[in-house]
Amino acid sequence: MELKQDDLRRALQEKIDANREIASHVAMLDEIAKQFPHSVEPIRHPEPLGDFNCVMYALNICPEPPCSPLGRYYADTGYVRSLIDQGQLTEVGDNPPEGSLAIYFKEDTVMHIGRVRSPGRVVSKWGIGNLYEHAPLEVPSSYGNEVRYFSTIDKEKAFELLEQFCRG
Repeated sequence: MELKQDDLRRALQEKIDANREIASHVAMLDEIAKQFPHSVEPIRHPEPLGDFNCVMYALNICPEPPCSPLGRYYADTGYVRSLIDQGQLTEVGDNPPEGSLAIYFKEDTVMHIGRVRSPGRVVSKWGIGNLYEHAPLEVPSSYGNEVRYFSTIDKEKAFELLEQFCRG
């Protein structure tokens, strides 16, 4: 089972790296499913998604597409790491409630973040691509092999802490 999951994650990574055309990603998921069955589902929106990343989505800085950039502030995984280090995000265990954060690590480095939608399901934004609902480890391999779950913070607090983070 673990081997198949690793193969799926490598296939997701390879296909997304090889094709930056976002519109083709849904077809790529269908193609991958023929060899590696998965439960990844794109979340369809009537409007273009806009320019935001997984951190902006997961922390509700950009709760729903379309979204515009934050201007001079950029919320990235370094910012997420700072929130953990400051105790702003606290671990909630392996049975996270809806709305918790699923934070992906490679060793101790934060690589990706999503929101828990329901037991065993996460919604996250993959790179420049779409929003997807997926099982916790049905993500590209570059996102790391460890998923830990954390409480979230409200949008206003996230903006305030982002401003402080960017000012250094």
